[in-house]
Amino acid sequence: MRRIRVMQVIDQLSGGGAEKVAKDLLTGIDRQRFELCACVTRQSHLTRSETAALGVELLCLGRRQRFDAAGFARLVKFMRRWKPDVVHCHKVGSNSLGRLAALFARVPVIIGHEHTMPGRSIVQRTLDRWLARRTSLVLACDRVLAQELIAREGLPANKLEVVANGVDLSRFQPDAGRRSAVRRALGVGERPVVGVFARLEAQKDVPSMLAAAKLVLNRLPSTVFLFAGDGPLRAELEDRSRSLGLGDAVRFLGFRRDVPELMQAVDLVALSSGWEGLPVSILEAMASSKPVVSTRVGSVADAVLHGETGLLVAPSSPSELADALVRLLTNTEIAQAMGQAGRLRVERLFSLGAMVERIQSMYLRLVSSAVTKARVLLIGPYPPPEHGTSIPFRLLAEHLRQDNACEVRILNSESGEKKGKSLLSVAVISAFARLMTGFLREVGRSTHILVYGSQRFAATAGALFAFLGRRLFGKNASIYIQGGAFDRYYSSLDRISRALVNLGFGSARAVGVQTELVRAAVSRHIPNAVTIPNWTSLSGGAWPVAGGRSPAAGCRFIFAGDVNRDKGVVELVAAFDCAYSWLKDSGIGVELCIYGPLRDDALAEVAPLLKAHAERISVHGAVAHERLVAGLGRCDVLVLPTRWHSEGYPGVIIEAMSLGLPAIATRFRAIPELVEDGVNGLLCVPGDVESLAGCMVRVATDPVGRAEMGLAALRTARRFDVRRVAPDLCRAAGIPIEASCPA
Repeated sequence: MRRIRVMQVIDQLSGGGAEKVAKDLLTGIDRQRFELCACVTRQSHLTRSETAALGVELLCLGRRQRFDAAGFARLVKFMRRWKPDVVHCHKVGSNSLGRLAALFARVPVIIGHEHTMPGRSIVQRTLDRWLARRTSLVLACDRVLAQELIAREGLPANKLEVVANGVDLSRFQPDAGRRSAVRRALGVGERPVVGVFARLEAQKDVPSMLAAAKLVLNRLPSTVFLFAGDGPLRAELEDRSRSLGLGDAVRFLGFRRDVPELMQAVDLVALSSGWEGLPVSILEAMASSKPVVSTRVGSVADAVLHGETGLLVAPSSPSELADALVRLLTNTEIAQAMGQAGRLRVERLFSLGAMVERIQSMYLRLVSSAVTKARVLLIGPYPPPEHGTSIPFRLLAEHLRQDNACEVRILNSESGEKKGKSLLSVAVISAFARLMTGFLREVGRSTHILVYGSQRFAATAGALFAFLGRRLFGKNASIYIQGGAFDRYYSSLDRISRALVNLGFGSARAVGVQTELVRAAVSRHIPNAVTIPNWTSLSGGAWPVAGGRSPAAGCRFIFAGDVNRDKGVVELVAAFDCAYSWLKDSGIGVELCIYGPLRDDALAEVAPLLKAHAERISVHGAVAHERLVAGLGRCDVLVLPTRWHSEGYPGVIIEAMSLGLPAIATRFRAIPELVEDGVNGLLCVPGDVESLAGCMVRVATDPVGRAEMGLAALRTARRFDVRRVAPDLCRAAGIPIEASCPA
């Protein structure tokens, strides 16, 4: 079984508590189930041997400011190469940088880990809220921090989980021998020693600790204060210590790698922080059986029980802090009892093993959830009006949601496909601006992008969204072109436009075209083009219920589509008039139903014929899709004498065949691949009225042959069922899906 890949992202791997948590995860996580790597966004500060001991690939960005564009690009590139399943980010700076990079690299599970609650700018809080919506989970190291993140930062409660810090108990076992050796090395003998384990930064309020040290030394002159830790304020604090006249009673040891040994040497551990989460240094002190004196901030009180495992004081109160220190330094029995109680409490609640096991379980849960559900952003003509391109798009969206449990988000491009409108018109520009706004809003939370639209829309907005989705956001982007003459459209483009289309299409995983004719014509310039025919929904493969079809003594024809000259409406009405004239003495009645929006004055040209056949020809205009399906169910034969240069696999032919209707169509472009002459329909010569009329007479006078062609049409339609075609489209687009069409 493949191990889950986890990447830890943090400022550095030495120093404070957050760094220790990240390092403990790298060394404590089960390598049988997880493969690990780490990114240090600043400097690691680890020796070569310490880096080797981690046993993981380590990337060091060396950033010197909050956001480093070059470092960000390196991190995204590394993530795309290493392909982590989980990115786990720590602390404010690395939380923002790491999560943004993970979004660009399409990492399935992104975790932000908050360790403290410092003051944050409006920009940072806004970014945190934006990232939280696109993050799988935000961890807080304690209960109080989680409450503050909800109340002050506006993070959603359903995205927060509390995981308490833990310490490696085996490293902090009390040892009298180590205590004596370290005290001799430090030269403190048997003097009382207070340990302060903290980074020298504003959060730790070290000036209050120095003021308290001055008060303690006035009462217990032999006391020694050891400050283990480094930070940006070290020089300033050393000057302050000298100005207070503390001398060698206060020693700044700098960054130390022997914290467990130093813990053994001190008599108690003190902390004067102005804000905290759950300090690891306090947990390490308790694991070392040392009493703790700390300010009552963050969740310190969840670990240190006042009067039982240590003493808690108000922040920024040197006198109260000094009193607590003196009390424990002068009452060794009480101090020892508190230290032993602290060790028992850490063993029960704050062990490293418990923390690691909980985080491992969380990784497994989130990865399992992420890999079972794809999040697909569909851009296409939906919701209604429902005609032409919008019907297969709706069927695809429903299939992904219902049959494959994908999370589908839809952006409606209908308003951006204004027929006859210039690309620079106000209507098109405003529609595109709305579409781009929606794209930027949704792309971060999506795993796949599929753009579906007309030839012009695919070559403009589709190419742009594929380029942005793949190159900028690292998403799996594909395009499906609804139109059967994209080869002609592509060849009509000028050199610059064609280069831009190639750039966008080249960024897509796949470019779906309707017919093999189109794919063969454009494959030289668009090698990722694949043939995906149009599709429909088979309603169980059954013919409509009785009462809909015409009797054997007659035939009802239906036309559906744009009512214009390109679709052959003029030839259709003329051919119907001829067919009626040939059949009127045979006793075979014929009718014609015309469905579709009026696109030009084609019907005006044949107005006399429409008037003459008023009882036999009905014009229904544009209707809802349900009414069109009902109309198909009441008819016997679909007629589509199209001469439209963009015809591919007309969706109305596929839909009619799915209802058992044979089709009469022109021998034009890819239609012969769909309608087999004499098998599931008849083919006529484009623009030839007599050829079309002859086909209509043939099916009207042969009800048995018509029924056989209807059954063949039904078999043909099975090839275009959404449950059979959608898996091919989704496999080409990299969307996880299983075919569910019955055999």
